[in-house]
Amino acid sequence: MAAAISKPNLEVPNKGLLTVSLMVSTTMQMLDTTIANVALPHMQGSLSASQDQIAWVLISYIVAAAIASPLSG
Repeated sequence: MAAAISKPNLEVPNKGLLTVSLMVSTTMQMLDTTIANVALPHMQGSLSASQDQIAWVLISYIVAAAIASPLSG
């Protein structure tokens, strides 16, 4: 019978700091998305764009954020 191989526990120093920084970055991401949503009508008026045309601004922002988030991790 083979002996069970146990993995060593991984100790993370400053768990509190890690948790707070993760919470702050998530909040900033949600705040940025909200700001982009609020700015859409103002952008639509100043650029004389239709609803479909200005929606691409938010879609491209969300796609860029989805690509950049794992890269920054």
